[in-house]
Amino acid sequence: MARLSNILRFIIHSGLVFFYGLYLKEVISFPYLFFSFILLNLLAYILFKLGFRSLAAIPLILFFPWLVRSFVIAINLISPSFIQISFDMNFYLILFPIYISSLLFWFSIHNVRFRKYEVLLNGFFLFLLFWKQSNYKITLVPNPAYLALFAIIFLLLELLVLFLSISMERKIKRNFTDGLKEFSLFFLLLTPLIFYFLLPLWQIYEEGSVAGGGGLLKSSMFRFDFSEYIKLETEISMSDDLVLMYRKEGPAERLLLRRYVLSGYEKGQGFYRDDIDKTNPPDKLIPRFTEYEDPEYQNRELVNQELFLVNIDPTVFMSLNHPVNSQPIYNWDNSSFVRIYKSEAMVSTLPIREIDPLIEMEDDIFEHYTYTQEDEEIKLLAENVTGDVPGSLLKAMTIEKFFHNNYFYSLKPGVAPDGDQLSYFINETNKGYCSYFAFSMALMCRSLGIPARVAVGFWVDPDVSVLNFYPVRADQAHAWVEIYFNDYGWIEFDPTSSTMFPGEQYPFASFTIDEFSPLIEEILENELIPENLQNSAFESEEEKVSDNPFALITDFVSRWWYLLLFVFYTVYVFGVRYFYFVLFRLFRVKRTKARFLYLSVRSRLSFERKRYRESVSEYAERIEQKYGLPVVVLTELYLKSVFSRQFTNEDLKELMLRESMFKVEFNKKIGPAKRWILFLFPFFRSMHK
Repeated sequence: MARLSNILRFIIHSGLVFFYGLYLKEVISFPYLFFSFILLNLLAYILFKLGFRSLAAIPLILFFPWLVRSFVIAINLISPSFIQISFDMNFYLILFPIYISSLLFWFSIHNVRFRKYEVLLNGFFLFLLFWKQSNYKITLVPNPAYLALFAIIFLLLELLVLFLSISMERKIKRNFTDGLKEFSLFFLLLTPLIFYFLLPLWQIYEEGSVAGGGGLLKSSMFRFDFSEYIKLETEISMSDDLVLMYRKEGPAERLLLRRYVLSGYEKGQGFYRDDIDKTNPPDKLIPRFTEYEDPEYQNRELVNQELFLVNIDPTVFMSLNHPVNSQPIYNWDNSSFVRIYKSEAMVSTLPIREIDPLIEMEDDIFEHYTYTQEDEEIKLLAENVTGDVPGSLLKAMTIEKFFHNNYFYSLKPGVAPDGDQLSYFINETNKGYCSYFAFSMALMCRSLGIPARVAVGFWVDPDVSVLNFYPVRADQAHAWVEIYFNDYGWIEFDPTSSTMFPGEQYPFASFTIDEFSPLIEEILENELIPENLQNSAFESEEEKVSDNPFALITDFVSRWWYLLLFVFYTVYVFGVRYFYFVLFRLFRVKRTKARFLYLSVRSRLSFERKRYRESVSEYAERIEQKYGLPVVVLTELYLKSVFSRQFTNEDLKELMLRESMFKVEFNKKIGPAKRWILFLFPFFRSMHK
């Protein structure tokens, strides 16, 4: 047990030292760092084996690196070279991690009681190492999933070390109850400490942006993206976290970066992304130059775009309406951006009042884009608002103007008494955020036979730019309406009112050039080189992931960690419960089968463990007297299989019969609630020997 604990401790310290080295990878040698780390820990172990006390061992551990340095200096005096310069460049940088790891190792192997405190110290050092990995800059590794995987492995190993440490200490205390209490206490202290460092990965990456996303965003473990199913929230908050930097060249005036469109609708739930709509761009940015279908809509001009993603899933693709191609850009070392790409879009530039409002669609497609679930209230309102207005275009413009003039923007739409948020917004409060306006206009247009859908993405403020760069914040997440016109495609309408509800204020942060000038300077200082796998030496991030099995595994874990956790725990529960019984079935040797059958019985008695220095027979007698469970004869048969020269088939059959009798009595004497607790939480059972 002690040897396993030392091995696990060495693995944990190696991981911490490795990530320390990543911070200084430009100025430190990894082989030198790990050689020094191994050497000093080996010295601590040798001193322990030789019987040194701490007063003598600690000074030797602290002095040893300087002794090695003196040896290097002596060699350099005899034969001058650059070895000392190279040695000194690494020497002072590696002292802290190797001192900490070797001293922790020494105190742990020297004092059993210290080991559980070492677990907390390791968690604290992990927290310090990753504290700087925030503000959307994961600089140590190319993918945040690597950090998550390390954190999970780190936590599991530390919990195992904690279990082993307290188990060994329990032998000294002779009191398991105290050991269990200590384990629970340290578990509660360690787990938040370990996962607190993940805040830069998912709290900062998700909470700030989701809060400011107008109810449009969804969170994953590490990043955020727009939700494919939008519902109306009763209240939202706003955040000014920077999401991306945007640059465009072209005549576009209305800058609405579309993530995707939501054309499906379900009353009481909201709009959702439907596969029937084929105009959505790919779910993920393809890692090479890609062209998309151009319907050649009339009155559109080409606009060049560059997007520099900061705090969003780097695989997402956004563009003005209608994108015709995309080109990922090589992301330079130590970049502040998680992804860079260019895109071209054919954007409508003709004033909308000059568009011929003809609409022609196939029947099934037309039905999809005009579906409202026969909402008579919406239809009646649309007819009252538009009245005798002729044509689809003028009707849509009238509805848009209706919301601009009669409704207010609000972050607190309120809770509908009957649960119908949309009706509450239209008929009662007249206040809401962008999704309320987009839902209402889209449904009103649909009720009049005008194909409409909801689009989600970011609104880019055309008045806020520096050198043609536009900062896009989380509070600019937006929803609007797109209406189809024959030969002209989908045209944007934005019904969201710009009038704030009385008593509320826009929480938008004021723009200051100082905030974004470092990012702009970084972009201008680096050449934008396309990630073209055929014509460039640079390999794209997606290709790296696809060619790297470890990256594929970590990406899968980051997406489905909760499902994997459930599966692993289920396997663990059933494994602990039936492990010995399965072994009993697998083995053919009588004595071996008897041993595993006895251990299967013992695994059910985890609520009453054998006391220190209590014999197996004494333990069986105590269990039978206290709980009335027939285990004395069963134990005698087991001991016979271990110590007797003869153990026949009849003895094994008798043992199996006694085991069956034990199960029956166990189910009678031990209540179902306690049995379920013991079954579902075998972790505490496994702590016992």
